[in-house]
Amino acid sequence: ATGKTTLAVDIIKAAKRSKNITGNKVARITGEAMNSKPMQEVIDNSVGGVLIVEEAASMTADTVRKFSAALENTEGKLLVILEDSRERMMLLLEMDNRFREKFPAIIDLPPYTNTDLVAFAHSYATEMGCTIDEMGVLALYSKLAEMQYQSEVIPTLYHVKELINEAMEKAKKRKKSKSSLSSFFSRKKEKTNETVIQEKDFI
Repeated sequence: ATGKTTLAVDIIKAAKRSKNITGNKVARITGEAMNSKPMQEVIDNSVGGVLIVEEAASMTADTVRKFSAALENTEGKLLVILEDSRERMMLLLEMDNRFREKFPAIIDLPPYTNTDLVAFAHSYATEMGCTIDEMGVLALYSKLAEMQYQSEVIPTLYHVKELINEAMEKAKKRKKSKSSLSSFFSRKKEKTNETVIQEKDFI
């Protein structure tokens, strides 16, 4: 885990203590997924614990209004954490004043380093049933540097997920198209069904 991950866990623990939330339930959902999920279902599945909304600014204004109204009935039994970049978060909170009032604390963390982002990429790829080989890791570092210096974009976890998802699709297509008459050594190398993301998958 990166230092920011450890810090996030510590923040959650402290916030739970301050709100007397004793449950260990931690639910994660993206802002985009919030737009299509029944709001009451999301709340009911999270009450008594923590709800983390990643890429929260992807929520539409209508979702924000519904979310705000649903939170009125939780009576302090739910800790909600919104995650996104500072700029996007400010735009999100400006959508609805009552929603903004429900989030009095804003913690501004410094941007992730490329090492943090690659560590997250490894974790995310593993979660999706894939691994990234050494040359693939170097290609990912190059992609991140390209975003920073050529496109002048500060990479986030959202960008890393997009890069891994695209590379994973290429890796899976390559694996599927492999001839069933693979050599003995190729079969021996891939003992499992794990998909290996390589350098070419980031190009």
